[in-house]
Amino acid sequence: MVAGTIGIYHDPPLWLGNPPIEKPTKQREVDFSAFAEIIFRKDLSSGIRVNATRDGMFGFSFENWPPDCNATEKRVPEDLTFDELAEITLNRASVINSFLAFFYAALETNPGLSLSRMLTTPELMVPMSGDFDEPPTGMSFGNDKVAWLASSRYPLTYPTAYPPAADKRILSRTIIDPPGIALDDAASRLEALLSDHQADGPLMLDLFVRSSKSYQDHNYSASLITNWSIIEKLTFELWNRYLDKNRNRGGTPFINRKRLDKLNDTRTFTASVVTEILSLAKYIDKGLYEDMSSVRQVRNNWIHSLKAVSREDAMLSNDVCEQMFSIVRSIRVSGAKAVSIHG
Repeated sequence: MVAGTIGIYHDPPLWLGNPPIEKPTKQREVDFSAFAEIIFRKDLSSGIRVNATRDGMFGFSFENWPPDCNATEKRVPEDLTFDELAEITLNRASVINSFLAFFYAALETNPGLSLSRMLTTPELMVPMSGDFDEPPTGMSFGNDKVAWLASSRYPLTYPTAYPPAADKRILSRTIIDPPGIALDDAASRLEALLSDHQADGPLMLDLFVRSSKSYQDHNYSASLITNWSIIEKLTFELWNRYLDKNRNRGGTPFINRKRLDKLNDTRTFTASVVTEILSLAKYIDKGLYEDMSSVRQVRNNWIHSLKAVSREDAMLSNDVCEQMFSIVRSIRVSGAKAVSIHG
């Protein structure tokens, strides 16, 4: 999985555009040739290429992405250690999850559409071969459900006892029509993220998607703890912005190196203290300050005594996270809001 293209089948499955099913016919015939139709493609300035097929498969070519190229320069996969291969794979997963975070945010403008979140993991990634501008000529799978979804493109995988249109792989798909605006918005925002925040942007968005998935899985503690890690990181980023703005006053130094070192000592200037100062300096409003304080207290209660986190507290942490992304990095994201019990 070092070179080439990686795909993911969105789960829960999607139709991107009109479903390839002839509704007027009695048997509801399925146009299998339309499943792998590429309905979106975009080349990013980072070197990554993105596409999407009608049956909800997203493709990402990393062949010209500098981090991948640097990691494999003058080396072949057989020369890389297991940990080096794993790092490359996880970096790719973070990029893909960042795309999904932006895709979900774009879909929030569609009233009545509540799409369950997917978290890309190495197990769910599909190495593909062939021309990126055409359906892949080969795919390999590490997960049986992904293989099951991918096989929906092939008529011979359907039982003969009932029409293919009655198969769960077709019936259970959420329809996103038209999908072009959301896909283009997600790709454009991913491009901006990789340009402005290459160092930690994908990791931050990856954590945000993980938090949403934990929320959907009713693991509210994991959701809040993950959100807090993002909130705290962005809080100190805003703190450093405040300090930079006040380095000089009246044309003379106001915060020298010694004082700056003291102000950056997180043992003294903790997240709690920094939040107080940012509130007084009007860098965050009163409502956000109160919500941040509440989330921090819940987080501390969990850290010190494993006190259970409620669904309401987890959702509050999501709201704070969304606001901090917007204030500090001008990034619009939208976490999962709906929850359900399956079975």
